[in-house]
Parts: sequence; C-alpha cells; structure tokens
Amino acid sequence: MRRYIVRYYKKMLVVLLSVTTVFVLSIMIMFLVINTRTNRTIFDEQIQTNSRQLGEHTDTRLESSVQLARLVAISDHTIRYMTHGEQQQPLHFNRLQLFNYFRTVNIISPVVKNAVAISTFRDEYVIRVDGVGFTPTFLNQFNLTQARLDTLLDSFERAFHSQTAFIAVDGNEGREYIIVRYEPIPMAFNNPIYVFVSYTENQFFSQDILRNTSGFAVFLRDELVAYSGCFSKEAILEADTGQSLPRITSYSVQSTVPGFRFLYLTETPSMITSTFWGILFLGVFTLAGVILLMIQLTKRMHLPIRELLEISGSNYAGDEFDYIKNAMLSIHQSMESMSDEISRNNEWAERMFFLDLLSNKPVGHTNMEKFIPKNNKSYVAIVLKHNKSDDDFDLPQNMMYLFQQKIEQYLAPIINTHPFSKNVDISFDMRALLLATEDINGLAGQLEDALLLAESEHKLDFTAAIGTPVTSLTEISASYMKAQKRLRDGSKHGAKVICMDEPIPSKQDAEKPKKKLDPAIKEKMIQFIKENYVKDISLLDLADHLNLTKNYVSMLFKDVVGNNFKDYLNQTRYEKACELLQENPNRKLKDVAEQVGCNKDILARLFVRYGGMLPSNYQKSVEKESKQ
Repeated sequence: MRRYIVRYYKKMLVVLLSVTTVFVLSIMIMFLVINTRTNRTIFDEQIQTNSRQLGEHTDTRLESSVQLARLVAISDHTIRYMTHGEQQQPLHFNRLQLFNYFRTVNIISPVVKNAVAISTFRDEYVIRVDGVGFTPTFLNQFNLTQARLDTLLDSFERAFHSQTAFIAVDGNEGREYIIVRYEPIPMAFNNPIYVFVSYTENQFFSQDILRNTSGFAVFLRDELVAYSGCFSKEAILEADTGQSLPRITSYSVQSTVPGFRFLYLTETPSMITSTFWGILFLGVFTLAGVILLMIQLTKRMHLPIRELLEISGSNYAGDEFDYIKNAMLSIHQSMESMSDEISRNNEWAERMFFLDLLSNKPVGHTNMEKFIPKNNKSYVAIVLKHNKSDDDFDLPQNMMYLFQQKIEQYLAPIINTHPFSKNVDISFDMRALLLATEDINGLAGQLEDALLLAESEHKLDFTAAIGTPVTSLTEISASYMKAQKRLRDGSKHGAKVICMDEPIPSKQDAEKPKKKLDPAIKEKMIQFIKENYVKDISLLDLADHLNLTKNYVSMLFKDVVGNNFKDYLNQTRYEKACELLQENPNRKLKDVAEQVGCNKDILARLFVRYGGMLPSNYQKSVEKESKQ
C-alpha cells in the first residue's frame, strides 16, 4: 500500500507543479511582452511627434523666407526700383519706397529672424530692415566676407526661375544659418534681386524638443546644410545613407519647401526598464511561492487518499487515480439519485400546495412560509384553457400537455417581468398562472399579444381569463374562482383574453340596435389616437381627454368605432409602421418601433397579428417591389 500512496503523491505533485509553473510563466511572459511592446509603441509615437514638431518649426522658417522673397519679387516697388531709368521718380525715392515696403512685409511675418536684407548688387547699396546701407555694413551684419559673397552669387544660374542657397556662418552668438533666394524680376531679367534671411541656431531649431539624446538635420538637394543636437556630422551622414547605427533610431521628414528635407535622430532607449525588472522579479517570486504552496497542498491532499485506501481494505493494485475516479462517480450517482428524488418530492408538494390554495383548502403554516413570497403588490389568477376542436378530442392527453408546454414559451416574457409568478397544472387542457402585478390592463394586452402570436405560429388556440386582484396570495382562490366563472361565461364571445374589468356583452345587447351618437365623438376618439399613438396611452387617457368615465368610454368606443381601444391602437401603429417601411425599407426596425410608440418585440407581434408575417419579411417584400 505504501508504494501506491507514494506513486499517487508524486503524480499529483508533478501535475500541480506543472500546471502552476506553466500558468505563472505564461502570465509573466505575457506581461513582459506587453510591457516591451507598450514601451516600443510609446517610443515610436514620441519619435513621430518630435519629428513632426521639429519639422514644422524649421519648415516655418524656410517658408517664411521663401514667401518674403516672393512678395518682394512681385512688388511694384521692386519693379520701379529695378527699372528706375524708365520711371519719372529718382532712384533714391524708389529705393526708399522699396525699403518701407520691405520693412512692412517683414514686420507682418510672425517668425523671428536674426537679420534680413535685399540687394541687386549692381551698386553698393543693400536694403536692410533697419535701414539702407553699403555692402560692407551688410557683410559685417551677416558675418560674410566679400570673397564668400562673390562665390555665393556666382553659384546661381542666370535663369528665369527662383533658386535657393543655404549657408552656415559663425556669428557672435554661435552658429548662424543664412537662406539666400535668387528672384528674377520680369521687367529686369538681367538684374535679379537677392533676398538674405539669417537665423541663429536657437531661432532655426526648436531647442525645447532637442535634448541631450536627439538631433535634427536639414538637407538641401541631398546635401547636409544644417544640424543641431548631440550627433556629429559623420553620424548624421551615416544614418542618412541607411547604415544601421547601434542604439540610434532615425526618422525622415519631408519639407514643404522644394529641395529641403529633414532627418531626426535619437538614441534608442533600452526596452528593459525598471518596470521590466519589477515584473520579472514579481513573477519569479510568485512562482517560488506557488511551488511551495503546491508542495504543502499536495501533502495535505494525499493524506485523505491514503486513509481512503487503507479504510477500503481491498487488495487494489491499480492506479489510485482510477480508484478515486470510480469512488467519486459512485458518490455522484448516489447524490444525483437523491437530488432527483428530492426534486420530484418538492415539485409534487409545491403543486399540491397551490392546488389546495386555489381550491381554498387549508394549507400548513410551514408550506406557506416555504412557497408564498413576501410581496407588497397585488396578486391575480389567470386561467388558460385550450380550445379543442372536434379533431382534438381524439388526441391523447400527453399531446395536450405538449400544447401546454408550447404555450409556456410565449408566456415567458410575461412571467419574467413580474416579481412573482407560478404555473400550476389544473388538468390536461387547463392551467392557472399566478402573478404579482398592479397593471391589469397592461397584463391583458401582453397576454393577448402572446396568445395571438402562439396561434399564428403554432396554431395553439388558447383562451385566458383574468381574475380580480387580491391583496394576499392566501386569498388567491377568490381571484381563481372569478377567472373560472369569467372563462365559462365569456369564452363563447370569441375573445382571446377576458378581463374582469371589461363587461361581457350579452346576446340581447348584441342584437339591440345601436344608438345614434354624435359623429364628433368618433372623430375625437380617432383623432386622439392618431395624435398620440407614439406615446404610451391607455383607455384611461382617452377617458380623461373626453372627460368621461373609463367604463363608459370602453363601451362607447366599441359601439362607435367597431373595435376596442387597444385593438384600434395596435392596428394604427401597425399601419403607421407599414407606411414608414414603404417610404424607406432600409430603416432599422428598432427605429420604426420607437416612431410608432412600441418596442421591437411588440412590433413583431403586431406584424404577425395584422399582417401574417414578421417585419423583416415585410421589409424584404417592399424592397423587392421597389426594385421591380
């Protein structure tokens, strides 16, 4: 016996340790992967955000310079200055007019510049924002030499199109970048104008975004012309050629100014962060704790198994798992047999209790506490009877019980919406439904819709009678007796639901000629329904509208309109729904139901009752007709 117990213990320990280890490791790996992917996603999003912001900042400076050059080139002041020999005004006057215009245009621009100047270099004058001066003053302000200026001017082609040059110089405050625009003047092609815009490094690059671990470079026609940040020129050029540098990520951004593009570089952070190590440490700690817990749990679990094998006293030589399985199956079968027996006894006792309650027989106090719930609402009894045809008399009783089980499917929405409900089989063709409710009229409408739907789908012809409400379930026999009497007296009139609040028309009343009534009353009744069918209205609302009693309006509506209030209201909603679907068969049924004052389930019952089909089928038929 000892070797079997040890074998069982080892198997159980191996199984538990394997399951828990795989589970803990899977969870830990999942969290580590999620953490790494999240960090990578955040890093990629940050790169794109920084690249876009840096590019927009620098692009604004480039665009501002280009726009300034274009505004100067197309200005009448520039043309008059360039062609002063053909004008009446003297040269210095035209130069002054151009200076005022140039300064105004520059002030309007929101971009801060270090220095701005224009010149044709056909004379010694250069127009700056702060005034008009000679070329040496201009060279000193822009930190240029005459030789470098001559080389720059010679680099432009004498062509009828704008050109851009970008140079870097060493200024008093550090690195400065000058954008030079060559702008041909249509009226003076041989004498183009040159626009100089100078930026300091802090003005040209957004230093708030550039940190110690990133850099930003500007390329003009694939030539590196400006850069800022922590990376050297060699590293930038290597990254631009596509070489993979260790722990460096680059991101290219296209400029809106033709010929320019940008490159953003940043150090790739390690994905193994403190959170990663925290998850790893927590996972290892949890795994170690779970392993120790499983060892202790296995020791405790194998003790009762050993006692069970010892108590059995049999010479069992098989696997302990098989022995345990067979023992558990035997116990389970015994428990199921006991549970079924108890359930049958409880169901029988419950049915007998409610049968005694309906027949007003004395019931035990213990059963009352067991089967009668605590409820503040009124109780009502509903009697449902299957209307057998001549062919149904030959059916066996079990088929009649099958009909009763079918009708329960249609009664389920009513039963589930009440705090207390109980189905009681009275006979093979009759059953009682006990409910706790306050809205008898609403209950009658729901019950009528359910019975009509059951009749249209499964030919289940049932009639229901609703008894008078009682304050306690112990008095339900009175409601039940009233419902039975109502069913006997009123079933011959063909109504699906017979409510105690509605008078049963006698044969003599039906044969009496109807009194002539004021046509205006009928018009008011119909108009009230047409104006309020989208709302939750009732017969009481109509009575209040006409300033008449509810019972009188109920009889009057039947006599005047030829149908009861609820049927006319439902038919109106059905007709309005048909009109909406004919206008647009693609409407959602939920929206159609809301527009006619009901929900989707009630709309389906109305279509089945009045149209003999579901709303979806009606939609398809309308859509098919519209296509034809």
